[in-house]
Amino acid sequence: MDKRISEPAAATPMFRHKAELMLPIKGIGPKTAAACLAYLPELNSLTNGEAAAIVGLAPYVKESGTFQGHRHVSRGRKDVRASL
Repeated sequence: MDKRISEPAAATPMFRHKAELMLPIKGIGPKTAAACLAYLPELNSLTNGEAAAIVGLAPYVKESGTFQGHRHVSRGRKDVRASL
């Protein structure tokens, strides 16, 4: 299964280059890199905050007037979020 996941990324120079940039990051392995390449094609054109929001890892605050709620993460692309 690992071989079937990594073959498409290795076959395309652009995907291989992007995967090589992600793999040295602590916690990113071949499966997570493949998920990011598959589900976030716009990854290289986003800021860190935009990428976190699209994936669903950016904290949102529920506040209104004097009410102060808790921060939580939600929404986003669940396949990438689960991988990360």
